[in-house]
Amino acid sequence: MADEVDFGRVVVSWSPSVRDADGGDLTGLQSYIVFRSKGTANSFVPIDTLLAPVREYEDLNLNPLTDYFYTVTATDEAGNESARAIAVQVRTEGPDQVAPATPQNVSAVADEVDFGRVVVSWSPSVTDVGGVDLTGLNGYVVFRSKGTTSAFVPIDTLASDVRQFENTGLESQTTYFYTLMAFDEAGNESARATSVQVTTNGPDQVAPAAPTDLTAIADLVAGQITVSWSPSVRDADGGDLTGIANYIVLRSKDDASSFAAIDTVNFSLTSFVDSGLESSTVYFYAVRAVDDTGNASSRSATISATTAGIAVPTGIGAVGDIRRITVTWDRSLNENLLGYNVYRSTRSDQDYLRLAGVEGTSYTTGQTTYIDSGLTGGATFFYRIAVVTTTGESDRSSFQGATVDSDTRAPAAPTFVDGEPVTENPEHLNITWKPPTTDLNDAVLTGLSSYLIYRSTVSTGPFELVGTSTTVAFTDTGLTAVTTYYYQIEASDEEGNVSNRSTAIALTTSGVQIPSNVRLASSTPSNIAEAPTVTINWDASAGAILEYEVQRTTVANSTTDSDFTVILPNSLATSREDNTASRGTTYYYRVRARDVDDRVSDWTTLVSVEVKN
Repeated sequence: MADEVDFGRVVVSWSPSVRDADGGDLTGLQSYIVFRSKGTANSFVPIDTLLAPVREYEDLNLNPLTDYFYTVTATDEAGNESARAIAVQVRTEGPDQVAPATPQNVSAVADEVDFGRVVVSWSPSVTDVGGVDLTGLNGYVVFRSKGTTSAFVPIDTLASDVRQFENTGLESQTTYFYTLMAFDEAGNESARATSVQVTTNGPDQVAPAAPTDLTAIADLVAGQITVSWSPSVRDADGGDLTGIANYIVLRSKDDASSFAAIDTVNFSLTSFVDSGLESSTVYFYAVRAVDDTGNASSRSATISATTAGIAVPTGIGAVGDIRRITVTWDRSLNENLLGYNVYRSTRSDQDYLRLAGVEGTSYTTGQTTYIDSGLTGGATFFYRIAVVTTTGESDRSSFQGATVDSDTRAPAAPTFVDGEPVTENPEHLNITWKPPTTDLNDAVLTGLSSYLIYRSTVSTGPFELVGTSTTVAFTDTGLTAVTTYYYQIEASDEEGNVSNRSTAIALTTSGVQIPSNVRLASSTPSNIAEAPTVTINWDASAGAILEYEVQRTTVANSTTDSDFTVILPNSLATSREDNTASRGTTYYYRVRARDVDDRVSDWTTLVSVEVKN
């Protein structure tokens, strides 16, 4: 065996002699002689003699990439030598300069479901070029070209044990070409494999051919009709059939002019039992085939049958609403009528269970309307109705189905938003409103949960969210006294649907309004003996004002009360004269209002006047 690392080393091994040449017992085995011949098997020379227990010889310092032949003889203690063993050939290893053979049997298959997926497969490289034993295969490089064979680019590198590559994210109904090459541990690359072409699949647009050989057999006792047909075996264009998914059974009562779909049957079935039919009534049937993509065949030829038996309810209807379905039907004219049984299933064709009555009777209801409530949004249910009489129960009606609505409908906006200031706290406003009684567009209100309160300092907004409430009241805090704020309210239901905002309402915080527009006028008489006069005017504050207070100071921007002199007398008048001013002095005045509850406003900002000499 040639060493794959030490190119000049070969290990020769053998099984020991166990008999003498004549078949007798082995006598005194002493040694083995190893012979070697280079290039051919015609020039053997002994290269070593080994003791009898040895079973292996290590031949070193050989030429790389060279053929050697080996054989062995055995000798006994008497000097007898056996015939040579059959020669074996071995080629020493050397640096790998031979590329792997080209991968074979490349194929590419488009996925029929995932239109953007192609699976590329191949047979592995098992030899080097020229049929030489494969040396150190390291992996494969996969190449792809779109629409042409002239623009291949590498798209992935795979391990040597991989035989398949999954290419995803491709364009549907598009032609791609694939090839690949093998490479070994020495970096030798094979030639590229013959490219293969594949076109990704796309949505099937050809409908199946219509079912054939319809039959309809009426069960005169059970009041039902069994419809059978032969399945579609080709597409409508005569091509291979692509994936039948189901059959749609259509029915028309009394004539063949008003067919309507009554059920969908799995592709594995070729018959349908239509039960709960009206007695003594002619029904016409037809069937359509539908493939996996939803393409529906033309309608089959029609077939008819006539029922018999007890009349069943007609006019069945089912209307989905939020968390409920309302089922209705026409009133039975049976003189022995007791009531009706309502049957429900999540499938149109089977597994119907009777809904328990809520009226203490053995039947579901005595009315022709049944509200199936507490349902999960998005679920679809099918219903059949049976008449219950003193003599028994009728067959079930044809089915009607409906889907329960999920609550995606917002409540109507709150109304009658109102409020009032908190007298004892001018920074608070109490806000109230009336809750909505319906969802939008006067639909039934579903799951009202909370309110969102928005505020703005101007009527046109923008409004900011300032709080939430689970009741119809909210106290807004941290406001400014005697200030008008505008509020809008939103209602939110349990599913997070939010109403439109209410009409904006203006509310004003409590407190005493600051006088505004303070104006000063100074007059200095020419007679030095006469005192100058400063006249102070302002606009009145709103509310029940008792009097106004006026103060002055000579300290600009002062807020220290001790700096101010009171100008009396206080009164409700919005003008006051100060005759105590001195010539050649600048004065600063401020005004505040006091109401009948002995509350005072904030002082106005200082306004100055210069008294002339």
